[in-house]
Amino acid sequence: MLFLLAAGILVLIAWLIGWWILAVGVFLLMFFAPFIDTPGGYRSGKLEYYGPLLIGEKERRGKIVLHGGTLFDYMFTLDGLKPGRERKSAVLRELGYGLESLAHSDLDDSVVLEGTSYFPGERSLGRYGFRTEPISFFRFAILVFNYPLLFLSKRYVTGRWEFLSLRNVRTFRGTVGSLRRSLKKKQSGQPS
Repeated sequence: MLFLLAAGILVLIAWLIGWWILAVGVFLLMFFAPFIDTPGGYRSGKLEYYGPLLIGEKERRGKIVLHGGTLFDYMFTLDGLKPGRERKSAVLRELGYGLESLAHSDLDDSVVLEGTSYFPGERSLGRYGFRTEPISFFRFAILVFNYPLLFLSKRYVTGRWEFLSLRNVRTFRGTVGSLRRSLKKKQSGQPS
């Protein structure tokens, strides 16, 4: 994450001083970094896939930071589905499977789960025991530098060129215990 923030700042500085070739090079590096960083993080044990579109950082100090899948993950998971409603439903379904997998892991109930997202919405996240909070400046800055990849991911899912509304970005937080309780309610048919 810090790499992407530093790369974004480097692109801006290079562009401002007229080194456009360096700016383009760093931008390309930012684009291809997830195709290298994510598999490397998985192999080294720093990242864990809970589902095809849900990745979690290794637990540190009682907290797991969750991330959506990379563009690479989206391309392989959603291949063969029609853009639009079909792919959007598949994304929600795969995120749900990932959360169920996480709930069935051997993690302690007190482990905090946290992430930043523009999708899914507050109501959907609430069904899984998460509450939303305002986003911190640091997380917002990282999201801005990831904007091109998020833009392409959204294009791949919806089939339309649409800008992401950064007003809808939120941080979500819950615990493994609240996730387990919400899933148990959901399975028993009780309202969330």
